[in-house]
Amino acid sequence: MFGVGALNALDVFFVTDNLGIDASWLGTLGGVFGIGSVIGAVIATAAASKFGAARMFWTGMVRLGVVMIAYSRMTYLPAATWCWLWRASRCR
Repeated sequence: MFGVGALNALDVFFVTDNLGIDASWLGTLGGVFGIGSVIGAVIATAAASKFGAARMFWTGMVRLGVVMIAYSRMTYLPAATWCWLWRASRCR
């Protein structure tokens, strides 16, 4: 959770500088992250018994890294929102 807190603090600069939109959109991105977290919890519950905890952990870390690199390069709000949703649903 420490990493998510740091990311949320830096999102102010990401939204205003990279996306070029008003900081009021942070609430929307936070809501999308919440929706992705709920989706990820449901997916992880179903997948944990099939794949095992160790495989779920390392594949989740690889996916998280790839999505964070993609998210950092976004310049368009809908694409960044999708990336944020996908990241949140995969980091469980």
